[in-house]
Amino acid sequence: MARKQKTAAQKAKAKATCEKRINEARQQTVDQIIELMERGGLNWHKDWTAGKGGASVFDPQNPITGTHYRGGNLVHLACQCIANGIDDNRFATAWEAKKQGWTIRDGAKPYLIEKWKRFAFKRETTDANGNTTEELVSYYKPVSFFWVYNYSDIDGAPALEIDDPRPVREHDDLDDLIDALETTSRCRMTEDGGDRAYYSPMGDAIHVPLRDDFTTLNGAIRTYLHEMGHSTMSPKACDRKDGYKGSFGSSSYAYEELVAELTAVFAAAYLGCDLGDDEGEHAKNHAAYLQSWLKKLKSDTSYIYRAAAEASKACDYIIERLVSAHPEYQRDHTAESAPKAA
Repeated sequence: MARKQKTAAQKAKAKATCEKRINEARQQTVDQIIELMERGGLNWHKDWTAGKGGASVFDPQNPITGTHYRGGNLVHLACQCIANGIDDNRFATAWEAKKQGWTIRDGAKPYLIEKWKRFAFKRETTDANGNTTEELVSYYKPVSFFWVYNYSDIDGAPALEIDDPRPVREHDDLDDLIDALETTSRCRMTEDGGDRAYYSPMGDAIHVPLRDDFTTLNGAIRTYLHEMGHSTMSPKACDRKDGYKGSFGSSSYAYEELVAELTAVFAAAYLGCDLGDDEGEHAKNHAAYLQSWLKKLKSDTSYIYRAAAEASKACDYIIERLVSAHPEYQRDHTAESAPKAA
């Protein structure tokens, strides 16, 4: 039997409902991030804990489908876990739970997941000589949503039992990881001393302090991942055209800093590293961006979602290069194998 087509009025109503629900969920997430930033300053990330047994809330997943939520959905679920004291990073829809023979508890809170679709159009550009070229421009936008429930609110779902899958824990592990990050960086990374850490787009190179000059190796890794995040702005990698557009301290410059900061958070979560603290010139520079981030978050709920999407791409790029050369850093994200319904 053919599905009945929706009328124009029904489509408009569905679109309005979708936009309303997504905006409400985004506002809730942004409010939580603002609270963390205002309370903890540059240490806002410290509240975004790893969770139980290395099951990072920054790796929210659906073990039934094998989905690992990315971008804005990742940030939204992580914030909800933190706000509600949840250390289980597994989620499923009500229909999936029912199919497994599980039951959603009465009063359980659902969490919204945005569903995005890619759109494309052709655009003509004309250069100074009057030559016209055509390029395909693509973009993504949310077109629908659905709800998921945390496993902690699903009766019958397997308990979270993980024998800490994090590949990086001890001091020697961290030292080896720094070596691996340096050798798999898409551009030259040099430990050349001093108290500055930066990526130079002109030289396409990363310069960082000596690892022994950091208070902790975790702090060094956080800084190195941050600068590696910046390096993915290159056309040879993720091609963030805005990149360092604008002067130091400008809104566009601050946005790139947020992308790099989230890249470090996401990559550290994958590797199971503590983030450590900002140190030296790195901390001083970031203090200048905090107010810019807060101002943008308060005026534009999509700000953190756009940055998170860019950071997810950057993180994937960095981790794929790392794991390709060093398979020992491949992390088995699957916390458990969902049993079939009886």
